[in-house]
Amino acid sequence: MKICVIGAGYVGLTCVACLAEIGHQIVCIEKDEKKLNNLKKGIVSIFEPNMEELILKNKSKITFSSEIKDGLIDSNICYIAVGTPTLENGEVDTNAIFEVANEIAKNIKNYTIIINKSTVPIGFNKKITNFMKERTKTPFDIVSNPEFLRQGSAINDFLNPERLIIGTSSKKALEEVLKLYKPLNLNDNQILTMDENSAEMVKYAANSFLALKISYINEIAKLCEKTGANIEHIKLGLSKDSRIGEKFLNAGIGFGGSCFPKDTKAIVNIAKEKGIELETIKSAIEINENQIEYFFQKIMRFYKNNIKNKTFAILGLAFKPNTNDLREAPSLKLIKKLESNGAKIKAYDPKAKIENHQVESVKEAINEANALVITTEWQEFKELPLETLLKLKDKAIFDGRNIFINKNLNEYGLQYFCIGKNE
Repeated sequence: MKICVIGAGYVGLTCVACLAEIGHQIVCIEKDEKKLNNLKKGIVSIFEPNMEELILKNKSKITFSSEIKDGLIDSNICYIAVGTPTLENGEVDTNAIFEVANEIAKNIKNYTIIINKSTVPIGFNKKITNFMKERTKTPFDIVSNPEFLRQGSAINDFLNPERLIIGTSSKKALEEVLKLYKPLNLNDNQILTMDENSAEMVKYAANSFLALKISYINEIAKLCEKTGANIEHIKLGLSKDSRIGEKFLNAGIGFGGSCFPKDTKAIVNIAKEKGIELETIKSAIEINENQIEYFFQKIMRFYKNNIKNKTFAILGLAFKPNTNDLREAPSLKLIKKLESNGAKIKAYDPKAKIENHQVESVKEAINEANALVITTEWQEFKELPLETLLKLKDKAIFDGRNIFINKNLNEYGLQYFCIGKNE
């Protein structure tokens, strides 16, 4: 099939790479001139394992353009994968989708299936359908097909999904979408068809539930510190319960990224507009927002509330490993708190970059640093040799991801502080 993908962000480029890999011809639309020119040269600014390799491997199947009309030529399937950020009040900003829908309406010549990958409020696809019907007489269907891509494993998640959710009331659209995804060889239990509103809701419900698990385990970790229990043992005990499972039970400095913070705020706002208060999700948001301060106070207590001119080696900037995404990254919030109290920062991340304070290696970050602060659990940090850690001036490690929780570093003269274990 020939497919148009509008948006060359994280979701859009994952779709481009994977759809080309399973045999489709892709025209990817990106209006940012710099990003577009880089993509035409084979330069992918987003770090995601295997993404750039797949795009280069399938470059004969992929065309990049700034014009939506170019993508709609000879194509009857069009993906929308543009950003829908959440505003401060929790409202979802859908302006980019309306702009795209207007362009699609002006340019479609034949029946077109519009697959929405962007996260939108419940009921939005019906709203955008009416919006387009006012602007075109050409027949079309809009399908809600939410993505469940985990940054760091997005390519595998797309090619080997646990479930594929297709929200549509159109039998014709459903048949075409099933043909589109046929190369994935999914079984019937993995393909879930439903109405558009339910498909939109699943995305919010899934992300909010995972956010709840993270905030829950962080609350239990605080209690562990006061009772002498070890959060790693608690996690193990919980994970063996099939009703709970082992995922999203890592205590730490809270969640970040492009989905959990905005989607939890959005669903709370959507519910509020309907006269419902989602108290559990509101609590999860509050716990997560307080987690950085909780961790920061560990540092302040150690230094008796005076960190002026102390140098901190920050290991990890991205909100999670195997990505360069800094959106809502806990590291940036912590750096801001440290700096506002007079501290000096030397930060290192294998892929993510920030202006100022950036160094090129772990060794450079730790050199002449008073203390080490771990904010992202990259594998290379887990493998740091003891002699490197012992170079810290104050022999202090503040581990916001518990990567050294089982190493008994205190026995080697290091002062170790983590989340969920008695200090």
